[in-house]
Amino acid sequence: MGAGPLCPKRSISRATEAMAARPAGRAPARERAPRALLPREGGAGSWRVGSGAASVAAARGERPPRHPAPMKKGQLLIVDSPAQIAQLAAERVEAAMAQAVRERGRAALALSGGATPRPLHRLLAERNRIDWAHLDLYFSDERCVPPDDPESNYGAALTDLLEQLPGALPRVFRAEGEAADREAAAARYAAKLPERFDLILLGMGPDGHTASLFPGDAVAVGEQQRRALFVRGPKPPHERFTLSPPVFAAARALLVLVHGSDKALALARALEGTFEPLRCPVQLVRQATFLVDRAAASELSAGTLSAAGAA
Repeated sequence: MGAGPLCPKRSISRATEAMAARPAGRAPARERAPRALLPREGGAGSWRVGSGAASVAAARGERPPRHPAPMKKGQLLIVDSPAQIAQLAAERVEAAMAQAVRERGRAALALSGGATPRPLHRLLAERNRIDWAHLDLYFSDERCVPPDDPESNYGAALTDLLEQLPGALPRVFRAEGEAADREAAAARYAAKLPERFDLILLGMGPDGHTASLFPGDAVAVGEQQRRALFVRGPKPPHERFTLSPPVFAAARALLVLVHGSDKALALARALEGTFEPLRCPVQLVRQATFLVDRAAASELSAGTLSAAGAA
């Protein structure tokens, strides 16, 4: 069992993959999310109860997905550049990890993959202000590739973050992207997850996907029981692992990083559109803090922009 050895070509003796699995448990009833909050027509900040995903599923001839609904309205922070996204995100991560260690003795953090968070990972290593020895590190999604493959999210974090840390290292839990039995590997990863993350870092694609929850995947978007999933997405590498909607709903904090004009329309749909996560899965984390640059915010309405926080 376990996630297998560290990347053989880039291993570091101080980095450990924790092998003990923590049983996955359902969140207490008081922590479960209420029904979805949707914007009313006519203005940002006005909300109604409901769900638009059923109509999408019906049009596709699919069973309407059930999904965790946002627990509260999220926060939108707009900065000038991707460098400022990394700077503010680093401060948010450091504060959340310090609070978790102070209150619970350990912190649980999930990193996101892709290109957007890599400057953040490098900055976290450079600043080195986290109590790494008391941190459990996970990944919000992973590609089904070996850990030394350039497409591996774990491999990128190893290069940008873990190998750069001068002192103690976190316990690292990864999904086995090299495993032949993908479903079994997803189940093993799910067994390692904490009951509740202190912070999950996420990104968003131009199609509105987040982690590896892609538009049109009714099974993954509507998942209510399993905590980690094996999925096939439209982007190569097509085979992936992802955390599931209930894990996002239970997290103490979610931080979504978005930059670039190519994501502007998707961001507007995510924050202002009808709640239809089957078409725009990032809407499942509308309760998150969205940290975006001005290019990504360029299609947002005047009402949303005026309500946004300036970082």
